[in-house]
Amino acid sequence: MLKSLIAEARSLLAEVSSLTAGKWYMQGFPGETLYFKAITQQKNGGWAGTLVTLGTSPTPKVKKYSVPKMGFGLWKVVDELPKEVEGAVNEALEESVSRYAGIWLDSAGNWWLDLADEEYGEYEDARTHGPFSSEDAADSYLSKNFSNPGGADVDDSGKKAPPKKSRNGSSLVNPRKAQKFY
Repeated sequence: MLKSLIAEARSLLAEVSSLTAGKWYMQGFPGETLYFKAITQQKNGGWAGTLVTLGTSPTPKVKKYSVPKMGFGLWKVVDELPKEVEGAVNEALEESVSRYAGIWLDSAGNWWLDLADEEYGEYEDARTHGPFSSEDAADSYLSKNFSNPGGADVDDSGKKAPPKKSRNGSSLVNPRKAQKFY
């Protein structure tokens, strides 16, 4: 009995060297425990997902979060979530909002991604990323580098001129040089 408890404790405390989509991980600190669900792997090797913080507050906090590649060893695999974490995640999903995302083809044959920086962000709040060689390349960039905005509008008409600046007035984002992942 004691040997099986020790083996189970060791497996729970085993550090992870990589994360897996759809799995939950945890870290414990004095006064709080963090739970992270890995959703999509980012180009930089990190993972985007959902973070739930259980602490002294009676209500768990849920937010979108990214774990950098160098931080994997701090997380432990979780086989069963506490009920309060499940409840907080389900409640957050019910209240989830999207932000504007659009993938479009310009008149020169290049594809672009317009993505609002914030939740509830609209078309005019979008930053323009690109160019991309195809719609699939733009969609893949969106999936790998950003939290799910709730889907993307697609315009393949090719009627718009190539952009000179983003919808929100900022500079265009070159996906090969982008440093910030949302």
